[in-house]
Amino acid sequence: MGKEMYRTKNVGEFPKRIVVRAEYDDHTSDEVFVRLNDLRYGTNPHQPAAFYGREGAISVLSTMKELKSGKGGLSQTNLEDMNRGLIIMRMLDYDWPACSIHKHINPCGVARSETPAGAFNKAYWCDARSAFGGTIVFNTPVEAGLADRIMKQDFFECILAPIVDKEALEVFNDHKKYGRNKDIRVLAFDHVLHHDIPVFSSEEELLLPETRDLADGTRILSMPFTTKFTAIDQLVRARATAKDKAGLVVAESCRAPTAREAEDLLFAWYVCANVRSNGVVFAKDRATVAIGTGQQERVGAIEQAVQKAYEKAEARLRAEDNTIERSIESMARDALKGAVLASDGFMPSTDNIKTIAETGVTAVIQPGGSIEDRAVIEAANEHNIAMVFTEERCFSHF
Repeated sequence: MGKEMYRTKNVGEFPKRIVVRAEYDDHTSDEVFVRLNDLRYGTNPHQPAAFYGREGAISVLSTMKELKSGKGGLSQTNLEDMNRGLIIMRMLDYDWPACSIHKHINPCGVARSETPAGAFNKAYWCDARSAFGGTIVFNTPVEAGLADRIMKQDFFECILAPIVDKEALEVFNDHKKYGRNKDIRVLAFDHVLHHDIPVFSSEEELLLPETRDLADGTRILSMPFTTKFTAIDQLVRARATAKDKAGLVVAESCRAPTAREAEDLLFAWYVCANVRSNGVVFAKDRATVAIGTGQQERVGAIEQAVQKAYEKAEARLRAEDNTIERSIESMARDALKGAVLASDGFMPSTDNIKTIAETGVTAVIQPGGSIEDRAVIEAANEHNIAMVFTEERCFSHF
């Protein structure tokens, strides 16, 4: 069957309506889900899938408009990438143009900038190799100039934005001119409905439980992650107490983060909440520099991200054809200087600090809660690294 399996719709026998009855101590409620459409396939081409919405509900994903189709429609993987991108865009809000590029749910790169094109460029070059075949989500309209840049840049699966203007759509349809992206899917979403996605703790009354079905037919219901952090003034210095022979000893971060560091720390925390655990995010100037995902050990996630940062920086510099005197390899080693780091779980030992200190990172945001918190803070202080404890963890086991 070859590549045709990726273009062939695999329709399964799914119900038109699903009724879920929930019985609480004091009341009973029914939720009805209606089948919106059959998907091209699920996670893999041999897995059928269907897309459902709550009956009578109007939501951002259920109402998005497919302006350009291809490959026989959307797959489950396309929708999951769009969903994760919309969550990140919701956290970042609309005060700056922002772009998030996704593959296998994880972000390849996320950025904010003065222009949508600038945000796309920074997000793409965070990890250009991973962005190949990715889904791009914007929080601003896409116009013809940006569409031209996207079509020239690489192959992508889907574009999702609040508005895609007529001229931009003409660009996306002109695959012969660019020699690529014949099947790129282009969709528009309602930015007003986008604000109905709850991501902050203050919006918890809007949350609905997530369902995870296990292999033996059992099921887990859990509430989705939300963060209490909505502004940089909520970020405070890390502080920990520990007992030694002299008694109770208090360790505190040597300094508060600067205004620039605080902005990048909050940005990195939002992105890190949408990375598969163990996950870390390096960020600088409102853009991700490197993302470490899905590692069983935290220092392994850090080492993975550091190596990626250097490799991707070198690739970007070579693409820019720099002719300055310093070698490209040497310049790439500066990729993380002045960056900040977000970690989705606590740092269990000082080896994490040693690794990031060598890169030039200046600030860290992490949950705290390790028995080694005092030692970790003191290790960071030795390198003048500002540290913030969130006292909330943001693991993602999707």
